[in-house]
Amino acid sequence: PQSVNRRELSKARIATFRKTGLPRFFAEDISLRAREFQGKMNRKECARQRYTVAFLVTILFITLGLSGCKNAEASKAEHVQRGEAFLKDKKYQEASIEFRNAIQIDERYGAAHWGLAQSFEGLQRWAEMIEELKQTIELDGSNLDARVKLGTYYVGANALRKSGELVAEAERLAKDVL
Repeated sequence: PQSVNRRELSKARIATFRKTGLPRFFAEDISLRAREFQGKMNRKECARQRYTVAFLVTILFITLGLSGCKNAEASKAEHVQRGEAFLKDKKYQEASIEFRNAIQIDERYGAAHWGLAQSFEGLQRWAEMIEELKQTIELDGSNLDARVKLGTYYVGANALRKSGELVAEAERLAKDVL
């Protein structure tokens, strides 16, 4: 379809030149040069435009890639630090969000599980708190506060339920601590 349009365009130009009284070979030569120039110009402009778009897209991807690069260790430590600050202010919901963000970065980060357990305690979400305390002890065996707190809750739950399993678990935790 484009070639038909170009042919028609060149015929119209030749007819215009004929009406103006220019010699036929001159009119055809001008029409041919104009067509060649237009074709080359469009190809150059198109190539330049492609290179410009490709360059801008490349710069965009590099910028986005570099802005997303952050040290995972620093990022999770930052989340835990913010979570601890929220705990001090007794903003337990915000603290739990920060600790969960740290856990998303590293599921085996004991400090984040410990902080999440403390925020669940503040929110009075007991079952989730006990699970997080268990996870904390599993990941960080040296966290005595988590062991004591879990043992305390087991003893308290035993007083309500009269369960021998909870007493046995509390005794095991006490032996580990002492």
